[in-house]
Amino acid sequence: MSSLATPAAAYHDNATPVLDQGESPSAHWVSYAFSTDGAKVVADFEVYDVRKPIQVGYAIYDEQNKGIFRFTYNSVDGTTGVFVDGTPAGQNVHVDLTQPSPEVPSVRLALTFNGEGVEPVAATYKLLMWSAGSGSRHYHSLRGEAGSSCLGVVSRQDTFIYTARDFRGAATLAGGAGSAASARANYETRKAMHADGTLVGVFLPLASAADEIYVDTPSGSQDCPCIFGNFLQDGQNKPFGPGNYTFHDTGVGVAGSEGEIVLAGADARLVGLDATGVQSCSG
Repeated sequence: MSSLATPAAAYHDNATPVLDQGESPSAHWVSYAFSTDGAKVVADFEVYDVRKPIQVGYAIYDEQNKGIFRFTYNSVDGTTGVFVDGTPAGQNVHVDLTQPSPEVPSVRLALTFNGEGVEPVAATYKLLMWSAGSGSRHYHSLRGEAGSSCLGVVSRQDTFIYTARDFRGAATLAGGAGSAASARANYETRKAMHADGTLVGVFLPLASAADEIYVDTPSGSQDCPCIFGNFLQDGQNKPFGPGNYTFHDTGVGVAGSEGEIVLAGADARLVGLDATGVQSCSG
């Protein structure tokens, strides 16, 4: 068990004025709307007492809810994957990641928007930050220099993380040409869930045992591995919006092994999608 820092010590940039901050005893997501005239904006998400598996992520959207940046950190059974999707023009987003260690079992994602050495962007944006899985204390903050402001915040505890042991299915013998010795157990496993908002996160195998993974969505079936997190349709990418989903994984040994696959993220919405639950910023 680590020694727990105070909330003030959890944030990497105490010199920048606080626009909003908060904490939760469990995994959660936070959605911010913020504006900047080119001023720096800083966001932190820090999770203490991490026990695997865990996912922590950021996503930035424009005023039309189109995604322009995403960073997701996943740690499952000793395997780590980091996924980055695009950045705004001018590379305006920088993310610092501190991963868990036996001595200091915490994860910190520190995001800087309009930092030093970039061409500043002036606009209104929406920021989604989430933690899914383990951890006993979850701190978040939004900070900004003069010329930036927090326009609203929504926070919920609708996050999830599943590994292969959480999926359910039946085993069948495949291959072997009639020989029991050369036959293998082939599992087709499933995980069903319902989304009230928009699913944000990842669904992917972390080992080679997965032969096929896909998801049945309200708008049709989609092959995976996949990163999901669009609030609006963008080219071939459809939003994983409200409705029922069934996640499928077929392969050798995919049932029961924690490190085989990961389905993790948040059932989230952005500030402004509807007025219910939008809070004023605390800073």
